Amino acid sequence: MRKQLAIIGIVAILVSVVLGGCNSSPEEQPIPGQVVNKEKFVGTWKNTTIHMTLNLFSNGTCKLFSLSGTWDVKNETFVIEFSDGNIFTYNYAFSKTYRTLYLTSLSDNLTTVYTKQ
Repeated sequence: MRKQLAIIGIVAILVSVVLGGCNSSPEEQPIPGQVVNKEKFVGTWKNTTIHMTLNLFSNGTCKLFSLSGTWDVKNETFVIEFSDGNIFTYNYAFSKTYRTLYLTSLSDNLTTVYTKQ
């Protein structure tokens, strides 16, 4: 009986993982290798997974929590430099609608997904 429950549990987990990838519409899937103008980055971007908001302003400044700094797009990468001296560099991709921004850290290859507010 326990073996059957374990198998059912594993199957349920696998099904939920597979179906979990089906949440976003094709318009919101990332398009790698995009070169876009800086205006597409400007705005308020929210990440609901780690509950943070990134504000990118048209004058090249930014704000994350209480940190302020600057941002730029250089050599097809997105770069944020905070006033405390920390610099973060990302590969980026937008969805077709430019409402979703995918930032992949060059230092650890982790991707963070932001939605434009």
